[in-house]
Amino acid sequence: MAEAPARRIGRKVSTADFTNPSEPEGSGLIELLATCGSILLLVVTIPIAIFFCFKVVQEYERAVIFRLGRLRRGGARGPGIFFILPCIDAYRCVDLRTVSFDVPPQETPGRWDQRYCWGSHSPRGQLLN
Repeated sequence: MAEAPARRIGRKVSTADFTNPSEPEGSGLIELLATCGSILLLVVTIPIAIFFCFKVVQEYERAVIFRLGRLRRGGARGPGIFFILPCIDAYRCVDLRTVSFDVPPQETPGRWDQRYCWGSHSPRGQLLN
């Protein structure tokens, strides 16, 4: 039995660590049928549906798109305009700005001003972890 490769402590975790290489990456029949049905519905109702298909993301945001509840390939979209299919795609906007706030003072030896900063560089990581 082959041993798993040793992992270093402090290594960044990627989504590749959680995927099964034996699973196919292609889309299934249900996803294909739902996509075709959504495109057909979009073509029939184009004057109204076009307002629901194009979304705008600000320069400090990214959109993570899910198709039928699964993460789409290609990573996060943005900044700018992107296209979603109205019935089968869902998206979440992730703010990339660093958020900071003051921690209320506590009794500590000495006097320290405390501040907590939080931010992320990976929009997919914020939603999937």
